[in-house]
Amino acid sequence: MRTPRALLLAALTLALAIPVPARAAQALAVAEPLDAERVSTAVSDLAAADGNAMLDLILVYPQPPDMGTQLSIEDSGGEVQETYALINAVHVSVRANDVGALLEDPAVSWVAWNAPLSGQLDVARKVVKADVLQLPLLSTVPTGKNVTVAVVDSGIAAHPDLSGRILRSMDFTGDATAVTTASDAYGHGTHVAGIVAGSGARSLGIDRGLAKGASLVSLRVLDAEGQGTTSGLLRALSWVVQNKDLYRIRVVNLSLGHPVFDPVDKDPLVLAVEKVWQAGIVVVCSAGNWGAYGNFSVSSPGISPRAITVGSVTDWNTVDSKDDIVSTYSSRGPTAFDHFMKPDLLAPGNKIVSLRAPGSTLDVTYPQWRKPSLVGLGDDYFEMSGTSMAAPMVAGAAALMLERDPTLRPDDVKARMMRTARKAPGNDPFARGAGTLDVSAALNDRTRMTSANSPLVLRDEYNVLMLVLNPFLSSNDLWGNTALWGDTALWGDTALWGDTALWGDTALWGDTALWGDTALWGD
Repeated sequence: MRTPRALLLAALTLALAIPVPARAAQALAVAEPLDAERVSTAVSDLAAADGNAMLDLILVYPQPPDMGTQLSIEDSGGEVQETYALINAVHVSVRANDVGALLEDPAVSWVAWNAPLSGQLDVARKVVKADVLQLPLLSTVPTGKNVTVAVVDSGIAAHPDLSGRILRSMDFTGDATAVTTASDAYGHGTHVAGIVAGSGARSLGIDRGLAKGASLVSLRVLDAEGQGTTSGLLRALSWVVQNKDLYRIRVVNLSLGHPVFDPVDKDPLVLAVEKVWQAGIVVVCSAGNWGAYGNFSVSSPGISPRAITVGSVTDWNTVDSKDDIVSTYSSRGPTAFDHFMKPDLLAPGNKIVSLRAPGSTLDVTYPQWRKPSLVGLGDDYFEMSGTSMAAPMVAGAAALMLERDPTLRPDDVKARMMRTARKAPGNDPFARGAGTLDVSAALNDRTRMTSANSPLVLRDEYNVLMLVLNPFLSSNDLWGNTALWGDTALWGDTALWGDTALWGDTALWGDTALWGDTALWGD
C-alpha cells in the first residue's frame, strides 16, 4: 500500500521529467531549506532537486494582495502571472533558490505548487456498464429546467443531445485571458456533460443524462491531452462566482484533480472550492482513480470537507444491488493530512455510455469505444469508465433537486443525498462513503442543514478503534455498523497510522480551527 508520500514522489517524478526553461538548464544547485510551516512539501522537494529550476507557484495571503505585494514579489526575483481575488492568491514564476526570498514577506501565509491537473478517467480498466437509467428515477422527477451546471473540464463539443442548452463556453487553458470556444479537443468534457444533461435524442432516450432539461456552461481547463494547471482551474472557478447570477449557475462539476500536496486549509483548489460553495453553488468532485494505492488516495480538490466527493460503483449491469462492488480504481479515504471522511457518495462509473466528441484525442485513440446512434447514421456515443463518470451523475441529480426546490442550499443537497444513499456492500467505509446515490429518495427527503461538512476521523489510541467526529448523526446513520471501526486489519497498519508525519504533527492535530468546529453536521 502506498502512502501519500509515495503518491507525492510519483507525481513529482513526472513533474521533474518536464524540460525546464533554457535559463534554468544549468548545473544543479541545491536551494536553501524552506520554512515547512509556510511551504508545501511539493515545493520544497522541487526546490531541493534543482535550485536553478524555474517553479510555478501559488502564493496565498490572509488579505487581498495589493500593489505592494507585487513589488515585494518582483524584488524577490519572482514574476507575477496572475492574481486570484477569490482566495487572496497570486500565481508566481520564480527560480527555486529565490523562494526563500519570497518568504521574507511575512504576509505570505502559504506557498503551493501550481500542480498539474488531469481528468479522472480510468482508461486502463473497463469493467462492466452501470447504466444511468438504472437509477430509480420516477416519472414525476424534474428535468433540471432553470438550473445551470458548470462543467469545468476539457470543453463541450456541439452535440444534438445538448442542442440549445450550452449557454456559454470559455477556455482557461491559455494565459490569464480566457477566450470563448465551443471545442473539446480531448473528448472528456463532452462525455461528462452528456452524463449531466444529455437528452438522449440520438438514442431514442436510452443514453440520456440525469437532468435532460438543465442548461450548461462549458469552462475548459484541460487541453487536448487531458492536462491542465491549478492556475487555470482557479481562473475558471473565479469566473463561476462572478457569473453565477447571470447564467443561473447552481452546480459545478469537477471530474479532475491532482494528488494531495497540502492540507485543506492551505490547498489553493480547496480554498477556491469552498468559496464557490459559500457562494451558494453545489460543488461535485470526482474522488480520483488512485484506489489501487489504498487509503489516503482521494485527490484534490475532492478532499474539501464541504464538496460532495464521488467514488465509483460497479453494478455488473444488474438490478440487484447485492452484487455491487466499489470499483477497484475508485480512490479511498480518509483524506491525506487532515483525515476527513471521504468519499461522500458512490455513483455508477463503469462503462458509461454518453456523448462522443468526434476527432478528439480520446475518440481517435480509442475508436473501439464508439457506440452507434439509434437515430440516423454514425456513432454519436462513447463509452468510458472512471470516477469522472460517477461525479456528473451526482451533479445531474443536484440539478433535479434544485429545480424541485430552488431554496435548497449546497449543504441541504449534500445532506439529503448522503442520508438517503442506498447502503453499498463491503466493510470499508473509506471506499463506499455513505452509500450509492438514490435520486428518488434524495428528491423526497426534507432535511435542512446549516453545515454538512464531511466528518473528521479520529483514532482511539488505546482500543485501536476508529471514531467519526459527527455530533449530529451517529455512525450508524451514515457509515454503518460501528464494529467496522474496530477492524485492526485496516487500522492496525503502522505503515499508515504509525507515520508521525501524519499523526504526530501537532501543527495539524492541535489546530483548534479544525478540531474546535462544533458546526460539523450540527445545526
